[in-house]
Amino acid sequence: MSEKKERDVKRLVAIGLAASILFVVVGTLFLSYAMETLDVMAEELGIFGENFLASPFPEYVILGYEDNVAASIALGVASTFLLFAVAWGVGKILVGRKAQTPAPANAQQADQK
Repeated sequence: MSEKKERDVKRLVAIGLAASILFVVVGTLFLSYAMETLDVMAEELGIFGENFLASPFPEYVILGYEDNVAASIALGVASTFLLFAVAWGVGKILVGRKAQTPAPANAQQADQK
């Protein structure tokens, strides 16, 4: 990869992460207290669900920090970086596999012409 292209990729990643963090902060500050319509209707109808798996963060909060905006932002930022790291790792693995896969025979013949 050329130096310019690598710099452009790094810049694009930085802009994407910055936008993601901005969405986390704005969403936490302005949208975190809005009740979900499905939850409200389920409560009105007396319907209660059961989880298949135990959630590490029930109701999307850390116990003891339910009304702490800073903790909610920190959790959102940490989750954003975790998801980015996983996606980046999967991308690196897939690109590595693609580089190791031999080219088809007809592609090699075309390169020789």
